[in-house]
Amino acid sequence: MATDNPISKFKKNLDVFMGTWVEFTATKSRCIKLREKRIIDFFKKLPMPIGLPTETTDDQMKKIMLKMGIKCDDGYIYFNELLYRCMRRRYGSFKLNKKM
Repeated sequence: MATDNPISKFKKNLDVFMGTWVEFTATKSRCIKLREKRIIDFFKKLPMPIGLPTETTDDQMKKIMLKMGIKCDDGYIYFNELLYRCMRRRYGSFKLNKKM
C-alpha cells in the first residue's frame, strides 16, 4: 500500500491518536472521556501531524483549540469528538468546486 494513500495515513494517525488517548483516559474514565482541563497536556503529548508542533505555546494551543470548535459535555471531551476535530484540522482544509 502506498504511503501517500489517504486511508493508510488516516489509520496511522488514528493509531497515534488512540495511543495518546489511552494514556490520558485509561485509569480515570476507562477510555471513554477526557477531562477538559487535561486537553493542553493531551495536545502537548499528541505527535505531529495531527498534534501540534512542540514549540507551540500554551496560549497558541488555546487559540488553535478554540478555532477547532471542540465541544465539551459537563467538563469532558469524548473520543469521537476530539478525533473528528483533530482530523478535520489536519485534513479538512480542502475546497470543493461547484460540480462537487
